[in-house]
Amino acid sequence: VSQEIFDSSKKPLQLASVKITDQISGAVKTARTSTKGKWMASLPEGNYTIHVVKSYLTDNSKKPVEATYDFVINSNGKHELEPLFIGD
Repeated sequence: VSQEIFDSSKKPLQLASVKITDQISGAVKTARTSTKGKWMASLPEGNYTIHVVKSYLTDNSKKPVEATYDFVINSNGKHELEPLFIGD
């Protein structure tokens, strides 16, 4: 599974934390977006909740941005999720 994430100004959301939770087992995987805003994870079939958070530790004028959403992986192979735009 992979996805590109962008902020409200359509810039890649770099180095954001991604938490992937299996809705049945509760198992959690984590990932981080690249400098191009892309995260990737190997996941079996199932129902998942994704939580993305980007905090700006060195710039207190910027509020953290976050999003939570669900998705399903079925048996049809590689999954590229639609780009996600989050923020103000």
